[in-house]
Amino acid sequence: MASILVMEDNDALRRILVKTLTDVGHKVTQSENGFAAYDESLLNSVDLMITDLVMPRVDGLDAINAVRASHKNLKVIAISGGGPDFNQDYLQVAKTFGATNVLHKPFEPDALVTVVNETLAA
Repeated sequence: MASILVMEDNDALRRILVKTLTDVGHKVTQSENGFAAYDESLLNSVDLMITDLVMPRVDGLDAINAVRASHKNLKVIAISGGGPDFNQDYLQVAKTFGATNVLHKPFEPDALVTVVNETLAA
């Protein structure tokens, strides 16, 4: 299975993401913000990065930019339900920044597993 970096600021959702992915056999590293996207040794050890877009300190778009600058081939899934300050489709913006795939919150665990499998196979 794959090694996955999950960056999500909501503790409860992050726990669900980690449990869902580990239950299907993936190795998961977690972070509460996008700062992990600047950790070269961590990025060298993962096959996929899943990032929320609206997070404190380093948001998901900054994280995607950082990854695309240093790890062009790393697969990235952006997740978001939007935010109070965003009146556009934030997930489509993430695709223009280089996200491989996107998933709109809220989503079911099965949908996460499907998108992860599709993204890893691409």
